[in-house]
Amino acid sequence: MRFSVAVDDSPARYATGVKRLPEELRWLFWNIDVDALDVARDADVVLARVLKRGRLEDVRWLVRTYGLDRIHAFFRA
Repeated sequence: MRFSVAVDDSPARYATGVKRLPEELRWLFWNIDVDALDVARDADVVLARVLKRGRLEDVRWLVRTYGLDRIHAFFRA
């Protein structure tokens, strides 16, 4: 039996213009100058750290911010 989930993965669905990490995620980047971190420019760094050490709510932020296509591309790289 196969299950499918309808997901709206259109770019318009995701947060635009997000430049900085939310306060709730800063603890994950203890060894990085978070104020210099740009969410768009440093996407691979953010994705790697949140997927490795983040909580479920942190991963949900990733999905809202980057979208499933970008996260899948990260895994394929």
